[in-house]
Amino acid sequence: MNPPILDPEAWTLDVGGAVAEPYALAYDDLVGHDASVEQTTTMVCISNRVGGDLIGTAHWTGVQLSDLVDAADPATDAADVVTHAADGYSEAIPLDLVEREDILIAYGMGDRTLATEHGFPARLLIPGRYGMKMTKWIDRIEVTGTDHEAYWEARGWDEEAVVNTMSYVRGAERDGDRVVVGGVAFGGLETGIEELSAVEVSVDDGETWGDAELEAPIAPHAWRRWRYEFDAPDRTEFDVVVRAVRRDGTVQTEERTEPRPGGSTGWHRTTVEVEPAATE
Repeated sequence: MNPPILDPEAWTLDVGGAVAEPYALAYDDLVGHDASVEQTTTMVCISNRVGGDLIGTAHWTGVQLSDLVDAADPATDAADVVTHAADGYSEAIPLDLVEREDILIAYGMGDRTLATEHGFPARLLIPGRYGMKMTKWIDRIEVTGTDHEAYWEARGWDEEAVVNTMSYVRGAERDGDRVVVGGVAFGGLETGIEELSAVEVSVDDGETWGDAELEAPIAPHAWRRWRYEFDAPDRTEFDVVVRAVRRDGTVQTEERTEPRPGGSTGWHRTTVEVEPAATE
């Protein structure tokens, strides 16, 4: 399915529904909004399997959804905020969730405007939720007084779509007699607070575990890189397993599940190979 091609000169973002002051923003009004903010966020597709590549981190520019909704003066009994796309797609989030300051209507990615495939002219960004919640090509924000059944929810996927704790192996290399294994870990960050405390790595298929070095957070809602270094002068192949630990001590679940309905779970297991150690 091809993404909709929208003319920014004709496009407007309409904010209405159960509100006292409905209004519309032209594209230049959104891009020039005086409350624009920047935010680095990791995004994951709910269809991503354990160890998959449907995950990435980008720097976004946009306006807090709460600012746009509050400007319309929602009704006191409002329940949901529904984002509608130009292609007919819609998603809903509870009004009380909208008050989070990190939920954006994004119009920029990196140092440029959104590409069409990423949702130009504007898209929703909800840290800690799977990408299915983040409507692309938005042209209408609707405040509703009733619970709205969204597109994927109606098809059996999880309504909240909170990202599961995950950790993935991304590569390995030799450094003399030592081997370094590295990857990324992501905790969902639903609370807006760094939720990962450790990453544990096994290089013998789960028989023994060691603590990886966990990189400091680059942003509150971004994945963290990890590395694990160990002596292995005589081996070139390793069965690597990785698991993340949250701040409350909860260890990432080993149970392997499919993406449907609430995102995949399970420890990432993979076999890596490195060059033999140099001999004199």
